[in-house]
Amino acid sequence: MRESNRKRGLALAGLLLGIGLLLIGAAVIIRPKIMGFSFGSGRSFTGMKFNKDFSVTITEKPNSLGIDSLNGKVEVVGWNRDYVEIRVEQSVRVADENLKEEYLEKTRPNINAADGKLTVIVPRLSQTNEFMGQATTIYMNIPSETVEDILVNTSNGAMVFKSLNASIRGRSSNGGLELISVSGSMTLETSNSPIFVEECAGVMELRSTNGAFEGKGISGTLIIETSNAPITIERGTLSVSANSTNGAITVTEVTLIGDSNSFETSNAKIVCDAILPDFGVLELLSTNGSIGIFLDDSIRAEISASTTNGTVNLKGLTVGVISSSSTSLRGALNGGNGLLITMKTSNSNISIDKPNAEDSI
Repeated sequence: MRESNRKRGLALAGLLLGIGLLLIGAAVIIRPKIMGFSFGSGRSFTGMKFNKDFSVTITEKPNSLGIDSLNGKVEVVGWNRDYVEIRVEQSVRVADENLKEEYLEKTRPNINAADGKLTVIVPRLSQTNEFMGQATTIYMNIPSETVEDILVNTSNGAMVFKSLNASIRGRSSNGGLELISVSGSMTLETSNSPIFVEECAGVMELRSTNGAFEGKGISGTLIIETSNAPITIERGTLSVSANSTNGAITVTEVTLIGDSNSFETSNAKIVCDAILPDFGVLELLSTNGSIGIFLDDSIRAEISASTTNGTVNLKGLTVGVISSSSTSLRGALNGGNGLLITMKTSNSNISIDKPNAEDSI
């Protein structure tokens, strides 16, 4: 009797196992079709995405430009033609395909040119059960000789400016900033993204967070602030105020000008290999990071260097010492009374050397 029950139990288990394997096989066969349908339709938890591109030509030559957009890149490029060309890339996310035209139209940028002013304003819609989001990318070519003032506001997208001579103000978030061959006053801010500047001249006030800065061939005045990222300045003639945290600052092949130049960071090194002004103040400040400066032996400068838990090293230069210890140095190079150089750090070393020295910092 027990043997009979045992056989029945084994038969039932075998039957259940067979059914299970059959269901798994069916699921494997059916699943790709379901996934393919879902992705092919563009449907997701944030709706179905639809795109639309269009271009507009403005024959009026504006003096000023204003752009207010969101969730997309804005690129403004100067050219030598006498009209404006605008290319727009729109996208919306909606609950159903039947809604795409309605919301593409509702989020279409309003473009207006009047009295020398060109504006491009993207309507901002609140999310609903049928409308889940929007994005707009704007590419614009403008007459470089006539546009004098540019204002840009966007989010989650880069700002790019090229071949312009204008006053530029702008703000974004989560998008990079790029300036190439621009002259004028530039006040721009972004976050969580890098900044790149090349062959620009004027007064530049640039800010980011969690994004590196790289500048090449800059002339004028540069104020750069970022965090958790390095600052690199290569080539140029300029006055600089550079501030970061947790990022190295490197200055090479640069001529510093003006009464005040400062470089400040933390938990990272500073290297300054530049031609220095004859007068004024130069500050190199860090914590938990080394400081290295290269000084021409002909410069007249007052030097003040101090660290904690580190050393101050003087190489190849003759300094009239006022006070000195392993962690500090006060003195004058060539009698001083010219430039004041202040260097402070902690838990690291300070190196004062001649240019093109073999020993690296």
